[in-house]
This record gives sequence, structure tokens and C-alpha cells, in this order.
Amino acid sequence: MVKLSILAVFAAAALATAVAQSTPAQSNSSAASAGPTLPPGPGKAILQRACTACHGVDMIVSQRNNVDGWSQTVDEMMSRGADLSDDDADVVVHYLATNFGLQPKPAGSSNAAAPPSDAANSSAASSASTAPVNVNKASAQDLQSALGLSQAEAQAIVQYRSDHGDFKTWQDVAAVPGAPHDKIQANSKRLTF
Repeated sequence: MVKLSILAVFAAAALATAVAQSTPAQSNSSAASAGPTLPPGPGKAILQRACTACHGVDMIVSQRNNVDGWSQTVDEMMSRGADLSDDDADVVVHYLATNFGLQPKPAGSSNAAAPPSDAANSSAASSASTAPVNVNKASAQDLQSALGLSQAEAQAIVQYRSDHGDFKTWQDVAAVPGAPHDKIQANSKRLTF
């Protein structure tokens, strides 16, 4: 679940950057066609400022997590250089949990308090399957959940990148020993460098 949460933060920032860079007239006239947007609330501006250089909103709106999960995600992003103070991080976690928290199951469901099933996680992953993935910045965990890789496949890509430098094409990624050529090729249009 944390893997999907990291993707959500990535996605939120990229779309928020696009929204922040457009003029108010552009934002209003193209809101319906611009894709998902972040809801108003305390933490939105901080999230946009600190996270939009690397992440898009489309992923975050497709993800759900509890406070602990969002806290882990934000802590991970801070360890990677996200410009957030501890106070800002708390505000962002609250914003994410409030707007993108775990949704309860419908009334009458036999396991209303249960966490999302693998099917729900799979559905969330497939809805995020169109979000771009920067293979030169993503962690193994991010690659694993975003591209449907095994832990070993994702780690092989990250290790190769660490040893040999950034990738320039999807073919470079697919050529990594241990990387699944078919999965990389299937996701080639989503990969950014």
C-alpha cells in the first residue's frame, strides 16, 4: 500500500506543477479538460510548492492511504530531498489523508473496516497506469508498483542506474540484466528520463 502511496505523491506534484504554471484564465477555461485537480484545503499550496517539480496529480487522486501510510510516503519524499519542514510535512499528511484517505466500504459489506483488497490495490494501480514514471529518479519501490515489476526486477534497474548513470531511452532500461523487456516495452510511452 505504501508503494502506491509514493506513486500518488509523484502524480500529485506533476499535475499540480502544470496547474500552477497555467494562467488563471487558462485554469478556469480548461479545468474540465486539464484532468484531475487537487481539492482546496490547508496543505494544497505546500504540496504544490514542495512536490510538483517531480509528481503529478493523476496518481494521487487514484490512491488512498491512511495517516500512517501518507506519513511514511511524505517522510520518504523528504529523505529524497523534498523541501518540507516537519510542520509543513504534518500539514501535507493531514491534507492527503483528509482528501485521499482510505474510503470505507459501502454499508452492508461484510468487511467494511477491512483494508483494501489486492483487487482494490490492483484497480488503483491500473488507474495510475497512465501516469509518467521517471526511471532516473524513481526508487525500486516506485518502479515495482508503477510498472508491475517484481522487487528483484525493480532493484536491478535501480542498481544498474546507480552503477552506470541515467537512462536515455526505454531500450536502455529494457537492456538492464534482470529487467523484463516485455514489461518495459509495454510501459515505454510512460517512461520519462
